[in-house]
Amino acid sequence: MNKKRSGRHPLPNRTKLLLTQIPRAVRLPLKYTVVGPKGFLERTSGSGETVDIVNGMLHLRADGTLPLGALVEVVIPWQIPLEGEVRLKLLIRGRVVQSEKAVIMLKIEQHEFRTAGSMKPRA
Repeated sequence: MNKKRSGRHPLPNRTKLLLTQIPRAVRLPLKYTVVGPKGFLERTSGSGETVDIVNGMLHLRADGTLPLGALVEVVIPWQIPLEGEVRLKLLIRGRVVQSEKAVIMLKIEQHEFRTAGSMKPRA
């Protein structure tokens, strides 16, 4: 039996290990709000910073703990402007899957970039 070989070759185990160790830490300020039943916003809100965004998870430090399973909306001011002129913000909606002290892990369910105003000074 003659099998064709593809142009792709599996990475050696050592290379795979090195790829998994690439730091993905992103430290950005954020604001969060816990979303109540049927989308109504509760008063639970706060601020913090991102620790890591990887594999559909957002790891963050917050100014308090959040209940497991809570639906949370997070707003992160993005550091790179659109076309060099328009500020952006990243909106993330996710569920709390881990919460110990002020360290929170969210499973990201939805995300989108939105514009946050022009960087040009007003005349």
